[in-house]
Order: sequence, then C-alpha cells, then structure tokens
Amino acid sequence: MILPFGPLLQPGEEMPLAPLEVFLSPGTLHCAAVASRVTTILGSCVAVCLWDGRQRLGGMNHFLLPYRRGDAAATLRFGDVAITTLVEQMLRLGCHVASLRAKLFGGAAVLPFTAGGDPVGAQNVRVAIEKLRDYGIPVIARHTGGRSGLLIRLFTESGDVMVRRVAAGASEPVGHHEAATTTRIA
Repeated sequence: MILPFGPLLQPGEEMPLAPLEVFLSPGTLHCAAVASRVTTILGSCVAVCLWDGRQRLGGMNHFLLPYRRGDAAATLRFGDVAITTLVEQMLRLGCHVASLRAKLFGGAAVLPFTAGGDPVGAQNVRVAIEKLRDYGIPVIARHTGGRSGLLIRLFTESGDVMVRRVAAGASEPVGHHEAATTTRIA
C-alpha cells in the first residue's frame, strides 16, 4: 500500500509547521512533499530510506521478502517492487536519481528457521543493495544484519535517521533497553 503524499491544502491555507507523523506497516511506503517523521519497526524486514539533498525530500519503504515469485501480486511486500516504487514516487515529487542517497536498515536473523540456509533478512539486504546499485543510488549508511530488531525514524526534511535496537525476547520494558542503544545516522 502506498500512503498518501500528505495532507491536501485548501486555497489560502498555510503548510503545517509540525511534521507529519507516519507509521509504516510492513508492505507500505511513504514519501511526501511535506516534512514527515516516518517510523517503522524491523526484524528480518528491510527499510530503504531515500533522500534528495537538493529537493530536501525523503521517503521510506518497508518490505518483507526479497522478490515476487510466480503468480504473486506485485505488492510492496516484495523488495524488488518496493524499491522500484519508492524511486518512482520520489521522481514524481521532482527528485532526480543522481541526487538520491540511500540508507538501509533491518535484515536481522530473527526467525528461528531459514529456507535453504540463506536467512530471509540477508536476502532482503542483498536485493536492496542490488536494486539501488542498478539505479546508481549510493548507500551512504546502513545498519543491517544482527539478531535483534530495530525501530527506525526518518526525518524527511534532513535525511537523518534515528535507530533504536529492539531487544529480541527481552523481558524488560522496551523503553529501558532502547535508551542505551539510540543512534542518530546523519
């Protein structure tokens, strides 16, 4: 599912000062011409954050599986579809591929099983890197792999991403553990 490009403004109405707050569920993306704080939680899923420094616009997707196979519908649940769609949506906002920079997150080995020995998280990271390379979009930061999930928040007006590790199987309150593991990736 593609989330809307932001609130519609009526004639004479001012752009809101507060950023739009968006939570991305798996199989969705968001990019908008308005400042947004886009948050998602990742395990083996991957999020690609794109930012155009010239236009000061950003977007993020959240996908679950690397490739669409067989007769499966072309949805944003698949990395090959989600990345292509995110790039297309950024271009519709006036961005240029040559100005886009990527940050890549997730792909943890949080599932207790793998198909064929290659964890789905690693496959997701690999497809993201391959698709971005095909577009010529450099990956300038990444926080991928590991065994725990992540909470990430993209600030579209700056391209900054806040990352918090989510402890796998932790019995303590999540907020307590997160305070010690918050990182800002500029």
